[in-house]
Order: sequence, then C-alpha cells, then structure tokens
Amino acid sequence: MSIFLVQEHFQHQHQVHLESIQTLAALTIEQLHLPLQAQQAKQVLQGLKTQPSITQAQIYDTQGQLISAYTATVGTSFPDLSISVANNSLINWKEQSNFITLTVPVYGKQTNPQAWLQLQLDLSSLKQGTLAYLGFVSLILLAALIFPLLINRLLCRRLNTPLLNLNQELQKILLEKNYNLRIPVADEIAGTTTVVNEVDQLVFACNQLLDKIQKTEIHVNQALSEASLAAKTKSRFLSTMSHEIRTPINGVLGMTELLLETSLNKQQKQLAKTVQQSGQSLLSILDNILDLARLEAGRLELNITEFKLDDLTASIAELHATTAQQKGLGFYILLADNLPEVLLGDIARLRQILSHLISNAIKFTDAGFIFIRVNLFKEEKERMLVAFEIEDSGIGISTHALKELFQAFSQGDSSFNRKYGGTGLGLALSRQLAEKMDGKIGAQSNYQQHKGTTFWFTAWLGKHPSRSVPPYQEHLTLAYKRILLVDTDRYQQQVLQQYLTCWDMAVDIAESNEQALEKLQQASDKTTYDVLLLQHQAEDGELNPLVQNIRKKMEWASLKIILLLEAGQLLPPSGFKAVQGWLHRPIQRQAFYRCLCHVLEEGEGQDEDTEFAHLSLKNIKLFQANVLLAEDNPVNQRVTTIMLNALGCEVDIVHNGLEAIETLEKRMTIGQVPYDLVFMDCQMPEVDGLEATRRIRIWQKALGKKVKIPIIALTAHAMNGDREQCLAVGMDDYLSKPFTKKALYQILKKWLKPATGINHDGE
Repeated sequence: MSIFLVQEHFQHQHQVHLESIQTLAALTIEQLHLPLQAQQAKQVLQGLKTQPSITQAQIYDTQGQLISAYTATVGTSFPDLSISVANNSLINWKEQSNFITLTVPVYGKQTNPQAWLQLQLDLSSLKQGTLAYLGFVSLILLAALIFPLLINRLLCRRLNTPLLNLNQELQKILLEKNYNLRIPVADEIAGTTTVVNEVDQLVFACNQLLDKIQKTEIHVNQALSEASLAAKTKSRFLSTMSHEIRTPINGVLGMTELLLETSLNKQQKQLAKTVQQSGQSLLSILDNILDLARLEAGRLELNITEFKLDDLTASIAELHATTAQQKGLGFYILLADNLPEVLLGDIARLRQILSHLISNAIKFTDAGFIFIRVNLFKEEKERMLVAFEIEDSGIGISTHALKELFQAFSQGDSSFNRKYGGTGLGLALSRQLAEKMDGKIGAQSNYQQHKGTTFWFTAWLGKHPSRSVPPYQEHLTLAYKRILLVDTDRYQQQVLQQYLTCWDMAVDIAESNEQALEKLQQASDKTTYDVLLLQHQAEDGELNPLVQNIRKKMEWASLKIILLLEAGQLLPPSGFKAVQGWLHRPIQRQAFYRCLCHVLEEGEGQDEDTEFAHLSLKNIKLFQANVLLAEDNPVNQRVTTIMLNALGCEVDIVHNGLEAIETLEKRMTIGQVPYDLVFMDCQMPEVDGLEATRRIRIWQKALGKKVKIPIIALTAHAMNGDREQCLAVGMDDYLSKPFTKKALYQILKKWLKPATGINHDGE
C-alpha cells in the first residue's frame, strides 16, 4: 500500500518538475532577441540564479557552438549538443542520474531554429522529498496497523479474561468430575460492565447446567446402585435356585440310574426311564433359564480351549442316540475329512447348541432319521468357519413360523406347543450363543411336502498351532485292506463308506446275510476280506447267525468281525469270543478308527465307553480307593455312595466342611493312610466346602506334606465363575450336579490308579 502511494506521489512531482522546466524554458526564450549577442544571452541566463533547481543553462547557435552559459556549480563541464543539433530534434529530453536535461529550439520569427537553449534540472530534491514522503506514509500505515492491534489486545484482555477463567473452571470440574463445584462470578472491570454482565449470565447458565448435571448424577448413581443390587439379588437368587433345584434333581436322576441297573420287569423299566427323561428335561429347562439370564446380564463368557471334534460328536451321540432309537429314528453323524483333529473354541457351548437343535429335530420327527453333518465352510490364517447341519425327516416348518423361530418363548405354531411341549427357550439361546461365536443360525424346511427341516449354524473356531491338519493321515495299518460292510441302512452305509474310502480301504457292501455269505465264498486268496462290518440283527442275548456260520468255517478263521450295535445295546455274552470288536450307533469316526486298528493288531484299544459299559455290566470293580465324601444332603449321600461303591471305592461320609477337616486331621495324626480322594460339596452348614478346602490346603502346607490329596468339588452350583472359584481355593477338579455314574467314573479315572488287572485305556 505504501509503495503504491509513494509511486503515485513521485510520478506526480516528476510531472510537476517537467512542466516547471518547460515553462521556465519558454520564459527564457521570450527574453532573447535575435540575432543573439553573447552579452545579451549572458544577462538572460544570469536571471536563472533565482531558480535553485536549475543547475546549468546554455545557449548554442545552429552550428552547435556555445554562445553563452550559466552554471550554479563552477567547473562543471557541459554536455555536447552536436548530436541533438545534427538530428535536428525539436525538443529533446534526457534524464541522467539525478538530472533532467531539456534542449529546445529558439525560432524568433523564422520557421527554422536560430539557436538552441539547454536547461538542466536537479532532481535530488524531488527524490529526497519522495523518501521523506515514503517514511511518512510508512509511519502512518504502521501506526494504523499497530493501533488496532493495541486496541484489540486491550479489548481481548478485558473480554477474554472472564471467559478463560470460565473455561478453566469448567475444565477443572470435568477433569475432577466433581459436579458439586460452582463457577465464581467475574469481577467487574471498569468500562466493561456490559461485557461482565454478559459473562455473568453465561456463568449463571453454566452453574444452572451443573445443578441439573448434579441432580442427574445423583439419580443415575441411585439407579445404578439399585440396578447393581437387583443384579446381585438376581444372581444370588439364580445361584440359590440352581443349587436348590439341582440337589433334588441329582437325587432323582442318580437314584433312577441306579434303579435301571437293577433287575426290573419291562413295565418297571419303562416307568423308571420316564422318570429319568423327565428329570433330564427339567434340568435342561433350568440350564436354559440360567444361560439366558447370563446372556442378558452380559456375564456369559466363552471358555476357549482346545478340543477334538470327535469328542464333541461322541458326547452328542451319547446324549441323544438312545432317545432317537426309542422313537425308531435313524441317527447319523458325518464329519468332513478336511476338518482338523483339534480346534480352539468353547466345546460346552457348541454341544449346547447342537443339543438344542437335535432335541427339536427328535421331538418333531415321528419317523425317518436325524442326520448331523459337520463341514468346513471357510478358512483363514488362524481360524476357520465350521458349519453344523442337523437334517431331519419330520413335519417341517412353515415359512411364517421360520421367521419367528429363534425368538424366546416362540415355537412358530401354538399347536406344536400343545402337542410336543417345550418352552421355546432353546432356539433363542442357540441364536445368541452362535452370534457370540461370530456365527449365524438358521433353518430351511419344505413344509408343503412334509420333507423335514434342516437346521444349521456356523461358528468361528481357532486353529491349533501344531495340530491343524486333518486327523488319521497316517493310516498305513488300514490302507488297502478289504472291508465287507453288511448293513441295510443306506445312510449308515454312506457314513461308513466315506470314512473307509478316506483311509484308502477297499469297501464292498452287502445288504443281507445271504449276500454277505455269497461275497465271502466268491473271494479268492488274493481278494479275501480282512474285516467284516456286520449290522447286529438278532434277538436279545443272541448273536447274529452270520457270525456263527463264519466261525464254523476254517477258511474264514482269520476274518476279523466288528459288530455294529444299536445305541445302548450290549454285546451278547457269546460274542466276546466270536468277534474282535464292536461299535454303537451312531458310528463315531474316532471310535471307528481305533476299533479298526485294534482288530488289525495295531491296537489303539476298544471303544472306551463300550468297555466301561461292559465292565459295569459284569460288576467289575474298576478302582480300589478310599474316598471321603463331604455332603449334607442324605439323598445325595446315598446316590454318590452307591455309585462309588459300584466303581470299587470305599466311602466315608461327613456332613459338613468342619467334619471333613477334623476327619482328615485325625487320620493324619494317628498315622492312618490318608484318603485317596475327597469329594467336597460347596454349600454345607457350619463350614462350607470352599472354606474347608482353604483350611485343608493351609494345614497341609504347614505340615510340609508332599502328597496332595485331590479334592473334587461336587456341587449343585452351576453359575458363571463357580468352577474358577472352586479351583482358586485349592480344589483340583469340578463335577456339577446332577451327575451320572459315567461322569463320576471319568473323574476317578483322571485322579486315581485303576484296580489291579484293569486298564482304563483299553490297550
């Protein structure tokens, strides 16, 4: 801006000087009289002394010869005008450094120039004035810039100080979250009363807002406190309800299981099984209610551990195969051969979802089959998406009902509830559990044609770092062996054939004993069969006639026979010597593989569950151990004692934790052999199981006992965190009520040595 102003000023003054020298030249020429005389010219030029800006003046004739000259500075040389005269210029301007030289012609009354006048103007004063003007303008502009800044700074200080104080007070309140604090009113500043009033109004509004926040906080804290109290009360209620209901259920189911092992007629056995199934249904409803409560409270956490898919499907078969068989349904499980042996996930929750879906399938299927398939749906670097399908041949589900199927207390059709019963909690719980494992759940049905329903769900499961390849890859024992499968069930044929083909075994299928005999007779020495897989179709207590016929033929003496039994069916006594192995439907991949290896003399052992069933049937004592049972409920005392005695254990009973402590101390003090294992109920009078275990561990540590007696929590508590709480006080394992004889056997097998002559690994 200042440069523009100075430039304009300089141009204006420059133009004024030009006009001034032109005027002066014209006045000087008017004083000259032609023809020019040197004396006259000198007098005229001397008159220029009054013009301090004129530094030089000269008059030349037409030939360029100097007639007269004037200079304000002595000794200054005059420029040569010969060029200008030669060029016959009318008017000539020349600017050098700080000077402007003007050369004009003198005409008189002639048309041609008679002489030349040259004037030199000094511009130094003009430039000095311009510089002075520049300084003045700059000073004005600087003042114009600084003054508003000063005014602004002053005003900002007066205006911002209250606002900054307000901001600091608010920041302090927010950081400390102390809504009891209030913002003080700003001090009045001279000349800024209006501003202060405005800030005071803002402070007042902030304080009002803080009042509201404080009241809201009080209400929120009160509501949170009430909600927390309600949650604790609900949790205590659920825990107490779980314990109080599970305790009598354990008595009902335990006594029923023991009753079914006694000699009962057909009607009595049917009544006992009805009681058992009713108790299990009640237990399932209780578990569903507890799990839904955990999910709603956000307290249900997944317990991620490594597990085998074979173990998962085996437990599912154990839970549901017998029920399906009682309804005359086929029950099949097929695992894809590209799934790894070990995965990372919550096996209990997977089992729970499968159980709900399979229970529904069995409930709504009156004839046909239940087919469970497990496939690899998608794979990533560290995890894989596994898909579970449960197909049935039941009544089907309408399109409208499918939309509401996974809502709590919904069964899609009220008529189903009247006919089949159920709370509708299982599917709603399954949906939430599947979503918690980042999966989905759904169903497809051909309701119009009554072709059944397929339920499915997916779950993301982690890969095991070192066991992520499909199982049974090294099957050299089985490779290229020949199998003759005798089975009329096409679904069972499909399952077995897929497994056997995966293990590189050659499979032939016969659908009757007669066809099997024909194939055996046709086989030559090079094509003889190594193993016969035979569906056991015979009266109770009798062996399949085909087995008897084969054992009569010497040429088939080396043929290995594996019987395929129905769920819960026991091998006839005559079969122990006639066959080399047996399996229960549904055929489990792991048990199938182990059984084949066993009969082909590479033995991984007979099916563990089958061994347990047969050893129990023959009343063989599986353990020789002394057990202390701390239990206050008489029914549970009797149930547990009978089960432990049946497994070969001697049992001492105490009624509370204090008696357990005293009994252990007494035995140790008098030098008696300590117990091999202690079962400890958690909720007992006087001293509960948790406190008793804590004292026992402290006492053992003080005595320096190197041998640690295993203490197993035997409790009806089943809420989230109960297991961790038991382990934290020094217990070694956890068995939730109600429990079965087999579950008790699994605990004993884990912590006790087998009785003499018994091998629990089946090797």
